[in-house]
Amino acid sequence: MVTGILTAAIPALGYLFALLLGEPFVLVTALGGVIALVGVAVASTARDASRRREPAATVARRGPRRGPSAPG
Repeated sequence: MVTGILTAAIPALGYLFALLLGEPFVLVTALGGVIALVGVAVASTARDASRRREPAATVARRGPRRGPSAPG
């Protein structure tokens, strides 16, 4: 998941490095970099949302999860 987030940041980082090396500022390209950074933010928060815990009521009805190493 981290590699996907870093891949999404490549356009913004590329434009930042181009500016640091002397390329002229272009508004449309800057907006593209901002959109890429918004995508990075969305991807990183979506990763956290997928790790949410189940509600306690669901666990209480079903019982605790038993992994393959848990005794019968």
